[in-house]
Amino acid sequence: MDLFPNSNVCSALACLMKKPTLIEESKIKLEKNDFIAKGESKFYYIIYSAIANLFMDGMREEVTPAAVDEFLSHYDEPYKIFTQNDGVEFLYNVISTLGSPDSYHRHATRIRKFTILREAVNLGFGLEDVYETSDDDEENTALQNRFEHLSVDDIIEHYERIVNEFASKFKIGYETEGGVAGENGLQLFNSFKEEPQYGVSTCGKLQNKIFRGQLLGASMLRSASTNTFKSRTSLGEATDLAITKWYNWKTGEWESKGTSEKVLYITTEMEQEELEPTIWAYISGVPEERIKDYNLSPEEVRVIEESIQELNDCKSFYIEYIPQFEPTTINAIIKKYVTQYNVEYVFFDYIHLNFQVMMEMASKTRGMTTREDMILGIFAAGLAEIAKEHNVHLSTSTQVNGEAVHSKKLDQNVLRGAKNMADKFTKGIVMTRPTSEDDKIIEAIMGKLKGVNKKPNMIWHIYKNRHSKYKGKLYLYVDFDTMRMEDLFMTDDRDEFMEVTPLELLVQEEEKEEETLPF
Repeated sequence: MDLFPNSNVCSALACLMKKPTLIEESKIKLEKNDFIAKGESKFYYIIYSAIANLFMDGMREEVTPAAVDEFLSHYDEPYKIFTQNDGVEFLYNVISTLGSPDSYHRHATRIRKFTILREAVNLGFGLEDVYETSDDDEENTALQNRFEHLSVDDIIEHYERIVNEFASKFKIGYETEGGVAGENGLQLFNSFKEEPQYGVSTCGKLQNKIFRGQLLGASMLRSASTNTFKSRTSLGEATDLAITKWYNWKTGEWESKGTSEKVLYITTEMEQEELEPTIWAYISGVPEERIKDYNLSPEEVRVIEESIQELNDCKSFYIEYIPQFEPTTINAIIKKYVTQYNVEYVFFDYIHLNFQVMMEMASKTRGMTTREDMILGIFAAGLAEIAKEHNVHLSTSTQVNGEAVHSKKLDQNVLRGAKNMADKFTKGIVMTRPTSEDDKIIEAIMGKLKGVNKKPNMIWHIYKNRHSKYKGKLYLYVDFDTMRMEDLFMTDDRDEFMEVTPLELLVQEEEKEEETLPF
């Protein structure tokens, strides 16, 4: 069965010759491998490579056959294939007869669909229910129409279902580990002496003590009402982990933030371009609104540009935008970044139900009716288990219900949808802005404390903490223009001051051994 769409490939090349900017403008990002198949000539592959390189070199209005010919003439083997196939004549022909740029998306989509099919066949998958042909004209027309109406995502999801059903059928269960208590006790005890059980630094010295830093394998569930800066807080925390420095406007100098950690931020609502200004504001200390309005002094422009360069230099902050998601997709994305990019800190913006999540849960429960709170609980538990499975620190958020406004104690009982969402997480907090009643407590405590010069504008109600004895209310000051935060003091649930020793966590970068050449 032929799985290489020659006519679409020729039309796509014609479109790209006429409008090379389609390479970056189209939602379907074709690659060189889309233009070659096993047993096929490299002719189309070579032409696409030439167009892509000329585009990168600045040829954005139109790529002419002469330009392709001149570019390839510097490469012996590709040019030989190009000339043997009358490349210049071929390009003039397709430009004159094929490929209106407006049709590029249709051709690119079909090309990518066939690339997926070729890869599926190479991996041993069949094409049933996706791409089939028949000797009967009427049946063949129906089969081709079915394929034409499938999107790229539809085909990928088809093969994902096959893999998931296979795993569900034969997977015995989660791996378990057993042992005798005390068996390796001395070894574990001595390891605490050599390296106390702490993770890398959080955004605050009190948080470092309370949560023992950002421990790998740990998980945080943050809950709050709408417009309480859940997503921006987590974005600030993610940025803090990924960078090595930020700017201090009081001293006029860059300050060290320690080592750069590998971070993945999964967003379901905001695209990367919407998140970037918040990240720049955090690093530069310049208010986000002024960055967006470009209401900046020359000095601020310089600092912001250096902040962006800091991100580029670190190359450790990954962002994935997935507006349509289900647990399987999230797990696959996290696994990809853990295995391919050594990510250790994962942020998923917030837990909520969508059609895809409900469909996956229905599939797993064989269509049995499942209450919304049960689905949310299963979804949340799955995220917490990912932290353990991949040994990453995972942080996510959820909404609170209407009871949060009236409740004196804020814990898992005020989570919207399902209070059991917090069961598997190692840390659980509810974020609130101080009320008039809170202000009275704040004033009373600040009157007795020395060195606290800022009034708290955020309270973290820590109702779950498996990492230390500290639970209660953590009072913070957050600069909402830059999302930089400072933890100030802590009380218990009865509003009694708690003594928490600030802790600075420093991670020393391991010395890299120089590679020696084999000769």
